[in-house]
Amino acid sequence: MKTNLALIICLLLFFFGNVNAQDELKDGAAKTTKRDTKIFDLLSLDHKPERVKVVPNYVDHTLKIKSLKDSVVIGDFWGVLPDVKLLGKSFIGISYVVRGGSNLGLGNVLIICMKEGKLYEAMHALRYVDWDTGDRKANYTVKWVLQGNSERDYKLIIDVHDEVYSKTRPDENYTYDDRTILNFDTKTHSFYSIKTAKFNYSIKTKAGKQKVGGTFPSILLGKEAYYLLNQKWYQIAPGSEFQEFR
Repeated sequence: MKTNLALIICLLLFFFGNVNAQDELKDGAAKTTKRDTKIFDLLSLDHKPERVKVVPNYVDHTLKIKSLKDSVVIGDFWGVLPDVKLLGKSFIGISYVVRGGSNLGLGNVLIICMKEGKLYEAMHALRYVDWDTGDRKANYTVKWVLQGNSERDYKLIIDVHDEVYSKTRPDENYTYDDRTILNFDTKTHSFYSIKTAKFNYSIKTKAGKQKVGGTFPSILLGKEAYYLLNQKWYQIAPGSEFQEFR
């Protein structure tokens, strides 16, 4: 009986100690979130002053961009401090890390602007891939510079580097470097390479798959392509289906 009682006491102490440890971790993460939250004052595309907060949540692994009346949430943010910068007067560039895998590093870039109190994803794309298995290495990076002073002449100059090197399969090796210029679409408030007509494709909605067709702002960065649908960026997945980029 004494043995059972001692075991129960030990289990209770372990349980409550574990709960306290988790609470301490959450409290620490909450303090880090508060410390790492950044606030930017920018000029909206309709020439109004706006304030935007970029809030990294290290507990829920989300990255939230908030204005007074709108918000955008990135759900695949990993626990690394994002690099956030004001681009010109009207854009915020957010470089953040996402969870990769074994020997795989991944990062994305989100460029935000505002008009009439609403946040817009001017661009959302893969920023880098760094993969090294020992035998095979792959590296993909994009770097960007904003040019222009108004909606009519904004341009994003992007340099793309894509490289694969394999010791055992040298026929697969390649190096690709390119510079592309993205124009700015004043209707969707987004950057684009071309406007692409896509038909007989579908996107997932709460009600199921929904067919989409029309002409969409598209961004082509080397082997990566992105399409703007309903103010969100998508890539084409196998099976003629658009998959939201994250």
